[in-house]
Parts: sequence; C-alpha cells; structure tokens
Amino acid sequence: MKSLRTLLILGSSGTLMTHALATPPSSSTATASLSSTVSTDGRCGNNVTCLGSTFGNCCSSAGYCGGTEAYCSPHTCQRAWGGCDNPYTSDGHLKSVDGRCGGANANATTCIGSGLGKCCSAAGYCGDSAAHCGAGCQGGALSSGCLPVVSADGGCGYDAGQIAVTCQGSRFGNCCSGSSYCGSTIGYCGAGCQATFGSCT
Repeated sequence: MKSLRTLLILGSSGTLMTHALATPPSSSTATASLSSTVSTDGRCGNNVTCLGSTFGNCCSSAGYCGGTEAYCSPHTCQRAWGGCDNPYTSDGHLKSVDGRCGGANANATTCIGSGLGKCCSAAGYCGDSAAHCGAGCQGGALSSGCLPVVSADGGCGYDAGQIAVTCQGSRFGNCCSGSSYCGSTIGYCGAGCQATFGSCT
C-alpha cells in the first residue's frame, strides 16, 4: 500500500489547497527496478544494482557492492539494489541470486541452496536439466547433482571438481579398482573394487 503525504498549494484566489502525493516505498521493502543497470564501479543505488556485478550481489547501506556479511546483512543491505536474504551456504559459499554460478561468474557463487537449480553448468548457469547436470557440470561446492561422466583416460573416482568419473560404459572396462583405474579382470572387479564408480563382481 502506498503512503501519502500532503502538499500545500497556494491557489490563484489566495486560498490554500491540498494535493496528495504518493510516497515511494522505503529501500527495505522495494524491489530492484526492471530498468536497473549492473554496477561497473562497485557503487549501487539510484537504479544501479549489484546483482550480477563482479563486486558481489549485495548493496550495503553505504551504497557499495560486496558479498560478505558486512554487505549482505539483512539489517543493513539495500534489498532494492541487490540480494540480501540468507546469502551463504553452511560452508560459507555465496548462493546464486541471479542464476549465474562458478567460473563464468567472478563471484564464484554456488547453485546449492539457491532455489534456482542444483547444478552449475559449464557455461556458469544454475539449473536441473541434463545440460546443467551433465558434461561440464561444475561440481564441488558449486553443485549438488552433477551426473557421473564416463572415464576417457582409464581413471575413475572423483575428479578435481568432485565429479564422479565412472568406468561403466568405458572402453577400458566397467570395474573401478581400489587404485582408481578401470578394467575388466578380477584385479579390477574383485577385492577393493569401487562399486560407486562402476560394476563389481
């Protein structure tokens, strides 16, 4: 609901007339304007938003973009010019508020807990489709649902990005040995075989 203020106007006859003016909503309840531009210098406010900027998604009470608690605290963050709600995951990573994530976003934000999808695609966008969770999905702290990829070099287990590399369907064999190599003999498929990353006998 708009609040009103009264403007006194002196009429031509010398009498005072009143005129009601709508007072704009406060920054604590306003939402970002559709015509807002993304900050390029770290400043925010006056139709300049931090969402999608390289400085952080939150606009502090002082009018600067950032991604730490000092900028994102719901008590001081300007919701009209950025994201403020519960910005961090339990392990301290900034949740995506604009659907962007990972290496394609300078803030390296995560899709986990964002409500925008559980996977961060190779292109740096959150979602739940095969395009997001399949090949190129950025794992680790950025995603919680990346699909396993078939081994291309004979290795198996979790790669550097914490993506599961499976032997199932690989040209090396379907079993992942205890030393994390694909094969099809008893040395790979027997004792120590890692069923998480392929078949075991």
